[in-house]
Amino acid sequence: MFFVKTHMLNHTWKAVKVGTYDGHLCLRLFDFTYQLFVTTMIQRRMGIASMTYNKALKMCNFINEHPANFKPVLNILPESYNIPNLAKTSLLAFTRNPSEIPVQEASPAVVRLENVLMETAISGQNESKSSLSYAPQRKTFAAQQIISTTAVAPFIKSLTEFWVQLEPDLVSTIAKRISKLADNPDFVCRNNFVASAGKPCLALFASDGCWYRALIEDVNHYAITICYIDYGNSCVVENSCLQELPLDLVEQPPLAFKCCLNGAEHFYKEFAEAFQTDLTQLSAFSVKYCNTVDNTLHVRLYSSDGVELVQRRLFKFPLMHAVQNFNFSPEEMISRLAVASYIKSLSEFWVQLEPKTVGAITERLEMLALHPEFINQKNFIASVGKPCLAFYQDEDSFFPDDGRWNRAVVEEVNGDKARVYYFDYGYSRTVKMRHLRNLPSDYTKQPAQAFRCCLVGAESMLEEDADSFVKRFVKRSIFAIKFLKEVDGILHVRLFTSGGVDLIERHYEPHVLPETTEIPVEEVVDDVVPGPFAFLILTPSKLSKKARRPR
Repeated sequence: MFFVKTHMLNHTWKAVKVGTYDGHLCLRLFDFTYQLFVTTMIQRRMGIASMTYNKALKMCNFINEHPANFKPVLNILPESYNIPNLAKTSLLAFTRNPSEIPVQEASPAVVRLENVLMETAISGQNESKSSLSYAPQRKTFAAQQIISTTAVAPFIKSLTEFWVQLEPDLVSTIAKRISKLADNPDFVCRNNFVASAGKPCLALFASDGCWYRALIEDVNHYAITICYIDYGNSCVVENSCLQELPLDLVEQPPLAFKCCLNGAEHFYKEFAEAFQTDLTQLSAFSVKYCNTVDNTLHVRLYSSDGVELVQRRLFKFPLMHAVQNFNFSPEEMISRLAVASYIKSLSEFWVQLEPKTVGAITERLEMLALHPEFINQKNFIASVGKPCLAFYQDEDSFFPDDGRWNRAVVEEVNGDKARVYYFDYGYSRTVKMRHLRNLPSDYTKQPAQAFRCCLVGAESMLEEDADSFVKRFVKRSIFAIKFLKEVDGILHVRLFTSGGVDLIERHYEPHVLPETTEIPVEEVVDDVVPGPFAFLILTPSKLSKKARRPR
């Protein structure tokens, strides 16, 4: 009772209703690690397990039918102690082995009770020897719940079968505990471990010479297959590489969760391989839970800034064999004729550093689109990460053929439609499968032409000022870009006029207007470079003198 009070009082428990008996609820109590409280008592040798719940009720019924025989049989409590009705408690454990209980002048009822207790004790002991196991993992989460913000992936077979540590700090704590244990000379000298399938243990990992928690999966003579439960990988070891696991480490559930990346079955092979490499190199990421299928968590993964890792990969490396150049020097002016091709905000917008290159690509695609073989092509199979040609049609267009083909990459597959990312512009859109074509290999040699940018200094601008700045400069102007730094594929930049005036400074000095290339929308020649954002892609040589005059 002292053990029960010290370990149960003032603690929070999850109570699972088993049934009712004589007006009382019969409960099973679990702690925060989902360890059954009674199991803890048994492991600490504070009780003997009952084989089944029905057998426990049978014992309680028998005791209640013969209350006079209760104290003489157990003989463990003082005469003045008020003995409770065992059938009205959820803890069915006995503090002594019934085989040691002295019985004097026992009645037939007492003998029957002794036999019941003896049978239960023996079966319970046998069960406890073979049922020593790790506490169960928590696999009940709410849909769309962020279940970790510091996760790592220690072992990956594929994107549909990989293991994630939701609490890597806890893994490190356990590793320190094991390391301290392994430093004891007696630990290394032990050689009496008996291997059996399903048994928890400590296992040596040959690659680094460290010990880890493991579970024996199979025993085949000298070859023992074990799984490192905090990492997910399995290997075959000899019995000499195994040691007994302390009970306090058994009470901690496995910390590696088997996962499947949501939608990974639709991934393009090359993209999946590249994404898998990315995942192994990440020091931390966030995990959003979707659902559980066959004990596997289906999840979505995010970077620390909230961008989905799949999207980040698509933005940063839309073409596997033509990587964007991020080899810029701080304070370098990386373009003097840049345009903004797509704007979400001043902290997330896309810029074409070389609009003429985009125009050249688009002109070639227009010629390709006239070829009969291209028009009649029907064999495109969409998969996430697969480069393609996608038809772009303005949402306000009344003419079904009023659009152009542009380079893109598939972001998501949904039935007869796919969401694609136009990587020369930074814009995403859902299109029908019949509007997708295979991207010829010649068109994969040029990297993506839209760079994702963040304007340094915009974070201090009021919302009205930011909107005004976008309308006045970013949407309308050709500007110069100064590179400051690159963070996770995003260029942090400052914008300047062709004359070298910082646009943010100019925005707050409206009466000092140096000569600029700012163009009124109504006077823009919009056929210089065809494409979905053609009205933004301008070259000074095509502008009229009137359009370039200062305002």
